[in-house]
Amino acid sequence: MAFDTLIYAKKLQAAGFTPQQAEAQAEGLCEVVEENLATKRDLKEVRECLIGVFGSQVCASEGPAGSLRRELNEIEGRLITKMDQVTRDIVVYGGGVIVSVFTAYGVMFAVSH
Repeated sequence: MAFDTLIYAKKLQAAGFTPQQAEAQAEGLCEVVEENLATKRDLKEVRECLIGVFGSQVCASEGPAGSLRRELNEIEGRLITKMDQVTRDIVVYGGGVIVSVFTAYGVMFAVSH
């Protein structure tokens, strides 16, 4: 993004800033703009990277957002399914441990009496 510091500084001076204040403000804002705003070139590089990762479906008519959203939803669905499986396994294993412990206590109690 092109940011014309001279025009900005002149506008600040017209609003009552001293030339030094206007210049400092313009330079500061220019740094912020250059460091934090994406350029068309930045966006093109991201698009090319996404195409490299996800293939041509990123360029589908629904656009990259739709394709990525669908992919993320699929990943979320797989994670939820896996978490459900792990939860069931923990419950089954934990239940087995509890039954085993009570059985062992029962046997120990029966043997000691």
